[in-house]
Amino acid sequence: MSLKTGRQIGAVDSTLYDMDYRKRGESGSVKVTVDQADFGGELEISLGDLVCVEGIIGFACADVHVKSGATETEDLVLQTERALYELAETQLDSTGTYDRGTAVFAEITSEEALVTLTDEASGNRFVGVAESESDDVLWFYLEPFTGIGIEAAAYSG
Repeated sequence: MSLKTGRQIGAVDSTLYDMDYRKRGESGSVKVTVDQADFGGELEISLGDLVCVEGIIGFACADVHVKSGATETEDLVLQTERALYELAETQLDSTGTYDRGTAVFAEITSEEALVTLTDEASGNRFVGVAESESDDVLWFYLEPFTGIGIEAAAYSG
């Protein structure tokens, strides 16, 4: 197989060789544990919410309700695939400008799992790049694991 540049690519079939000794799964989704103690109060997550649980940002694949003072935990699958997503205005900072190519950051609080997307880098975590914005939604490319442990100021170019 070759690219348009003429460069040769030697793809190797992983079923012919034992190549899975390092790879431990696809990164399209991740199971996390929602613990009320981590957020300090009653917690309500709805299907499709963009949330941060255990430091991982993704879209909730189910509804989760954990009562205040509860000792039980709930498992939740987060959609974390690096892809183009649509986010409702309820999770957008209305003062932001989200032109195509604008870096998008998540405001994360310790009180709730739900995150708010903003164009403000200071103190926030980089999560993707805006594709387009209309009156009620933002389309953006999610980069779920980018920016973990990295200062957001590094992205404010």
